[in-house]
Amino acid sequence: MNVHQKIIELEKLIAHHHLLQKEILSHEEAAKYIGISESYLYKLTRQITHFCPSGKRKYYLRKDLDAYMLSGKRKSNYEIINEIN
Repeated sequence: MNVHQKIIELEKLIAHHHLLQKEILSHEEAAKYIGISESYLYKLTRQITHFCPSGKRKYYLRKDLDAYMLSGKRKSNYEIINEIN
């Protein structure tokens, strides 16, 4: 890995760390935070709580994005067997 690639990787880490520090994320930041495109996030706005204070721009609470990412849990076979017993 050359110096330029290392700098790019460090910039990505700093940007991601910045997102972890914020409680309110813009639409662009929210898409980056959960690792999807902005257009796909627009499709998910029916499933993810968001705010539109001016009627246009969307904002998300990081905790709501985390809750969405943790929804739809699928149990492992081990968990299912333990519930049966």
